[in-house]
Amino acid sequence: MNKNKKKALLTALIVSLVLLVIAVASTLIFDYYMEYIQFDTLGMVIGHILGFLMMFCIVYKFEKKDDDEKPTDHNIY
Repeated sequence: MNKNKKKALLTALIVSLVLLVIAVASTLIFDYYMEYIQFDTLGMVIGHILGFLMMFCIVYKFEKKDDDEKPTDHNIY
C-alpha cells in the first residue's frame, strides 16, 4: 500500500470515527431527554454502523489519489 492510500485510509477512519461518536452521543442525549419517544436499540446500532461505513467509503474515495492515474484535460477547445 502506498503512502497516499495509507494517508487516505487514516483520514477517512478518523473523520468517520469522530462523526460516529457525535452521532451516538447526540442520539443518547436525545433519548435521555425525550421520554415519550422510544428508540429501538438494534435499529439504532445498525443505522449508526451503516452511516459509519458509508461515510468511511465516501471520505476514502475522495481522499485517495492513484499514482498511475493520468490528469484529465477538460479543455474542449
